[in-house]
Amino acid sequence: MKMHRSILTLALLAFLASNFPLGPIGVYSRFPTIAALVVSCVVLISRTRLTGISPVFVTLYLFLTYSFITTFWTESVSLSLIKWILYGVTCIAFLAVGTAVAQNSPADSNPFEPLKWLLLPMMISSVIALVTGLGWADGNFRGMCGNSNSLGASIVLTSPWVIYELKKSWNMRWRRRWLLMLAASIVVVMFATHSRAALCAFLILPAFATRQLKLGRKIALAYFFLIVLIGTYIFKPEFFDVLYHSYVAKRSDSILASRGNQMEDSWDAAKQGGVFGEGFGVSVGVSRYWDWTTFSRVSREKGNSVLAIVEETGVVGLSFYIALLVAVYLAFRRLSRTMDPDQKLIANIAMGYFLAALIHGQFEAWFLSFGPDVSVYWGTIGMALGGMTRKANYERNTRMETAPRAGVLAPATGARS
Repeated sequence: MKMHRSILTLALLAFLASNFPLGPIGVYSRFPTIAALVVSCVVLISRTRLTGISPVFVTLYLFLTYSFITTFWTESVSLSLIKWILYGVTCIAFLAVGTAVAQNSPADSNPFEPLKWLLLPMMISSVIALVTGLGWADGNFRGMCGNSNSLGASIVLTSPWVIYELKKSWNMRWRRRWLLMLAASIVVVMFATHSRAALCAFLILPAFATRQLKLGRKIALAYFFLIVLIGTYIFKPEFFDVLYHSYVAKRSDSILASRGNQMEDSWDAAKQGGVFGEGFGVSVGVSRYWDWTTFSRVSREKGNSVLAIVEETGVVGLSFYIALLVAVYLAFRRLSRTMDPDQKLIANIAMGYFLAALIHGQFEAWFLSFGPDVSVYWGTIGMALGGMTRKANYERNTRMETAPRAGVLAPATGARS
């Protein structure tokens, strides 16, 4: 299983590398790793327990099936087929291998362990760039990444690892200290990016993760933030104006800024997509000019994942995708109803992650892309599902459920004898 975990980690690193200016390595390294991941997927099929999570795989299969059908009437058959194959293989492989690897991990171990090897190098390089004054563009911090939005999204999508580690290591003083330092550096870097979509998602994820805290700690946290808010308003009221112009309006005259034109074009394209869609992976009116030399250049930045889904697969495709989202949420919801505190923690992180990614996707159209966001997202969803259904936890929960029954039945049996 260690080999499969290593392959999953390398595949995640290869996909994330496309966000960084690494030349051909960043562009092409994902292809050999996804091939290795497919082999792992085939090998691990027999070891994957689908009890309680099979609707996720079924609805993903149905969405991919309909997406394939839309290639029959697309304006660029070659482009649609290539993108469909790459997207389908990415989603299935990362989801399946992420699930299998986490299911076979030891009890109470971090199911998001592969994300550590993505988050730590990214944070170390970002902190170095921030301290040395490098990695700034147009007032936004991008570190060693291609742009600030990509950096913000990459940090958010890999942060479940540090949240789980903080909770499980809270009683270990030195480990807790360096994890808190890491969490603080994440907060600083995230705000330096000025990425509004990533910041919205970033605030949601820990909010859900803290649901497991005791009521007293929740009240203490709420009281602390309220005091900070009131103190800031009293002693530095201009801070809120700076906050609005820097993060909400992003130093422009309009909140939508550059997003306005994107959303307008995507809305018109979605209307053209109609009921059945214009074809998977296409940008309406642009993709017909595609050839092998312009794979990524002949496309339009769509700005909203839902509008992109309607444009490419229509209302029918959107219905299938919503069914997939509902299946994922219900799986998390059902698996969270347990007495196992570790499983509850994973469920809270998973539901926060799911909602954070859903909101982020309304400002960045990555739901149907063959890129780092999709690979990390489905890999993490798989790790969460696997962590909540892993073999060690299943055996422990079975013992917890049967022990009280045995205790009740034992006296009665003794009385009859």
